[in-house]
Amino acid sequence: MIKEINDLALDIEVLRNYYDAVRVVNPINHRVIQLTKVGTEFLERELPDERCFDIWKVDKPCENCISMQCAQALKTFVKLEFVDEKVFFIVTIPVRSRKGSILIMELLRDVTGQDVLGGLLSFGDSRGKGIDIRARILELNEMAVRDGLTGLYNRRYLNEKLPVEILRSQNNEKELSLIMLDIDHFKKVNDVYGHSAGDIVIQWVADELVQQIAHNGWVARYGGEEFTVCLPGFNLEQANELAETVRLSVEKAKIPICNGEELNITISAGVSSSSESNLEELLKVADKRLYDAKRNGRNQVVSVCSLHS
Repeated sequence: MIKEINDLALDIEVLRNYYDAVRVVNPINHRVIQLTKVGTEFLERELPDERCFDIWKVDKPCENCISMQCAQALKTFVKLEFVDEKVFFIVTIPVRSRKGSILIMELLRDVTGQDVLGGLLSFGDSRGKGIDIRARILELNEMAVRDGLTGLYNRRYLNEKLPVEILRSQNNEKELSLIMLDIDHFKKVNDVYGHSAGDIVIQWVADELVQQIAHNGWVARYGGEEFTVCLPGFNLEQANELAETVRLSVEKAKIPICNGEELNITISAGVSSSSESNLEELLKVADKRLYDAKRNGRNQVVSVCSLHS
């Protein structure tokens, strides 16, 4: 059950007896919410100079954002974080604001020195008594948002990060474009050459995407042989051009697989942009155009430009 903001405010003082910090955050823009009592009701307001990740002394939102995960799933999650020489145990609980949006109550407790994981963690190195907690926490948080085969971001990261990118695009009044792409006839690769060859092909395409995208955006493995590229600040023409560059690069490549064999593959892609699509529909539009590219013969990029030509 999602707690209402007015009921939540009444519980915060009690919770502070059990946790070192209790706060409410907006998971989309990462702002801390202050609850102010007016008469018998509590009103929430964002604190513009207080970002939820400032407590960890980092300059950007956590990639493994537990509050976004909580908001997406509408259930409680837990996480470990560290700052300086302290380890914090975090509990997140979804809360409904008076406007109907989902906020997150974060409960933070300092568990430094406590036996939270059976004594496995310590601030020593690997030769000491325990595992270096900094390295272990970073590893666990990284694993939560990465695809095991390719090392790209995973579907969960895409679902949680895209709303943030959309909000940032709106606030900055800049365009945002997406590319959805798929390896053509991938089932045939698995059927003829085996799944190990299929994994090699997926990994090769993932590496090529990272190399081509560079620092212009980020890439996620959407599922199977399908990938999503997020390009903040790119207009439709620029995103279409980049997708075409990737397509040509893949078409010309010879991918080495087992026993010295090489494969030629192609990809299909769909492109969407905030200039001609509702921001909330970006993913759906790009996916539809990817379907159009495959239906129209594969090995092509479909965007609004190519559809109208």
